[in-house]
Amino acid sequence: MVRKGKVRTYEPAFYLTPVRHFFHHIPHCLNIGHGAQKWSSFYLRVTMSPSEHEYSFAGPLLKLKKGFARHHYVPIPIEIADELREAGIRRVIVELNGREYRRAIMGRKDGERYVVVSKEMMKEMEVAFGDTVFADLRPDPDPDRVELCEELVATLAQDKPAGARFYRMTPGMQRSLNLYVSGGKRTETRIKRALELAHKLRTNTLFGDRREDS
Repeated sequence: MVRKGKVRTYEPAFYLTPVRHFFHHIPHCLNIGHGAQKWSSFYLRVTMSPSEHEYSFAGPLLKLKKGFARHHYVPIPIEIADELREAGIRRVIVELNGREYRRAIMGRKDGERYVVVSKEMMKEMEVAFGDTVFADLRPDPDPDRVELCEELVATLAQDKPAGARFYRMTPGMQRSLNLYVSGGKRTETRIKRALELAHKLRTNTLFGDRREDS
């Protein structure tokens, strides 16, 4: 990436940072010229500021299909992923195609690190599988912050016992439960899920509760 004042331009470069797995996953979906399809590794210009842990890179939007996992993601270049891991950074603020999101750094058994891109994010960015996504990434200064959907916030405010238990949970658990509620496409569905979750919180009948009692 080359910065020119407030204008940012991204350039493919076949002599800089190697990003693994790109053509292993999508051998025909990128059109960047120069015979790139024949290369065993895909190279992109990467701007790195290790002292600040701020990075800029570009990569393809890929899709993970394994077990119950079905989601799109943008892989993080190896050097960047290694530095973030060494610094203990697990949550980041990432700007994708000019839109800012709070994301967790996810990992695969083969060592690849990536950030998940939801369907809603894809719609906002107007991108599809295989499209190149431009990313600016930096550590999240408030990694414990949890953004809850409106339906869950309203339900927990009304159901005091459920709310009290929910807000005692770890940020990771809160995000997981919120994801279940916010995943509903319609408002009615999200309200129904929020009420169901509040009942389980209040009556100690979450899946984990049943497992601990058995």
